[in-house]
Amino acid sequence: MKKISKIKGFLRLYRPDVPVIVFLGTFAGRIMTTGFEMKVIAQALFLALFPYNFVYTLNSITDRIEDSVNKPWRPLTDGTLEKKEAVWWLMFITIVSTAGIPFLFSGIEIFLAYLVIFLGVSYSIPPMVFKNRILIAPLITGWGVVHPLYITGGYELFWLTTSLLLHAVGTTVLKDLSDIEGDRLAGRSVVTDRFSLGTVITVSVILSGVSFTAFLFTEHPEISIIPAVSIPVLLYSYLKKRDDFFKTIYKRMIWTTAFSSLIVVVYLFLG
Repeated sequence: MKKISKIKGFLRLYRPDVPVIVFLGTFAGRIMTTGFEMKVIAQALFLALFPYNFVYTLNSITDRIEDSVNKPWRPLTDGTLEKKEAVWWLMFITIVSTAGIPFLFSGIEIFLAYLVIFLGVSYSIPPMVFKNRILIAPLITGWGVVHPLYITGGYELFWLTTSLLLHAVGTTVLKDLSDIEGDRLAGRSVVTDRFSLGTVITVSVILSGVSFTAFLFTEHPEISIIPAVSIPVLLYSYLKKRDDFFKTIYKRMIWTTAFSSLIVVVYLFLG
């Protein structure tokens, strides 16, 4: 039972919504450019299970103080795992990630895949520690959400992916709203230290609105459903003006994006 608990602990260092979004983004990029081939399944699973797992496992290790308040159920804060065990797991993921990229990708895609690891390191540990920079952190996180589509979609889908990036950043500016207490405990500034809650929500709505409009001028206007369904979620949460909604709005937006992305990918695949 203890071994099973440890295995579950390693898996819980990662967030369940991220591999879903990464897989869909990688898969969609190939479907809209070169078409379906079995190799894309391996590429999508690899990016979802290893390089992005590296990013979030590293973040879980470096965010132990914040998580003691923000996410006390995580395995490093609830006692399931020790830091040493998590570091060994991180080393395993790092080796598989760095070794697997050249085998599954080619050309500039190799550089872009390694960029996932570089941005993960830059986000969480010195000298840059982008997570401590109020304005840069949501840009890096938002970029990470759409990065798989940049990898497999390439130049052909550049503007479409950039349209999605606007929505992604509009979502990630909300991330601090659920982590305020723990971030302050760790000595980090949060977005509401500089901007009002209304301003943060307004920025998110505007970015998603611009994203929706931009999609209408691409070759795949149907993808505008992703930012479109998120705007009512934002407005509903804001109009409610309840703390529990503000603390969960980021998670709501992420899962709304994942669900609408799944619909889009299924539509593209069947079409």
